[in-house]
Amino acid sequence: MRLDKKQLNKMLNQALDERYSIDKLPNSVADQYNIKPGYHIKCDNKILTKKPLGVNLAEAKAKLRAWILLNIQRPDKYERHRLALDFLYATYPKCFVPLKNKKDKRYALAIGIRQDIIKDMVDKLPFEFSLKDIQMGLGRYCMSKKYRKLKSTVGTPRVNLKGEIVGEVTEEEVKLFLASENQLNVHQKTIPKIRVKNTFSQKKSGRTMSKPKVVRIEVQSLKVTLPLKPEQIPRDILPPAGIPGAAKMKVYWDIVLVGNGQKEQIYRVGFSVKNYRKCLKNIDKYQYEGSDCIVLLTGNIVNGFAIENAGLAVQVKIPKAEQC
Repeated sequence: MRLDKKQLNKMLNQALDERYSIDKLPNSVADQYNIKPGYHIKCDNKILTKKPLGVNLAEAKAKLRAWILLNIQRPDKYERHRLALDFLYATYPKCFVPLKNKKDKRYALAIGIRQDIIKDMVDKLPFEFSLKDIQMGLGRYCMSKKYRKLKSTVGTPRVNLKGEIVGEVTEEEVKLFLASENQLNVHQKTIPKIRVKNTFSQKKSGRTMSKPKVVRIEVQSLKVTLPLKPEQIPRDILPPAGIPGAAKMKVYWDIVLVGNGQKEQIYRVGFSVKNYRKCLKNIDKYQYEGSDCIVLLTGNIVNGFAIENAGLAVQVKIPKAEQC
């Protein structure tokens, strides 16, 4: 079946409404709006896309689905990474084989292909994606079980973005990969518990108060900043320095919230090894200088009693007399 503009407009109208259309802007029109020529999306004759979906119908169709999904409802980061991987499939079909495809032969990627993709994406990157999305989509592909099997097999051909064989997986690369895999599978034997007090207090008065009105506000996460003493930071949970894969590992705490006669609440929080080591290094530095410091834990509390995107930062306490 021949691809034409009517099919793309029908797809656009069904997803959104009839005000939306897709048209090819020639150079003369594109120059007036200071944008690149190609297929653009309009709404009530107003151009919505800053970059063209493509210079031909095939390219426009490949990117239209992602544009529709992104504009009906902004997907979460995991959905964006999945869409970015779909974009890699469409842009480099001879290099990336869809994970669901069981028949086509799959190859390992050439060493340094991440940098090649970044260079090649200068003019190809759609406006709805960032380079980080593309890199995370690539990471999703490389972390799949099928691809890890390729990296653990000596002699697996490596291909570039054009699908050309440029090398193979060596025995030394397999040894390094398996060593990092084994380290990533090692978890902490014990997870330390950090006890913090709930400092919220409700003052009582003799007056009888009417039942307050409750407004329900739905959020995906709550930002939290928790001050800790340096001696509360465990030092025996880091992996040994120099082991393969340590940079990708995480260390975990259980934050135990106690106080006000309520039941204890436990929040699981993970930190990157790099951030944790930097925190301990700064604590040692300030204590050596004789400075009093605190450690600030920041992150987002999410449903399921977990703290995501957590980090540790060390700050020097300023005496009250010196504060402005």
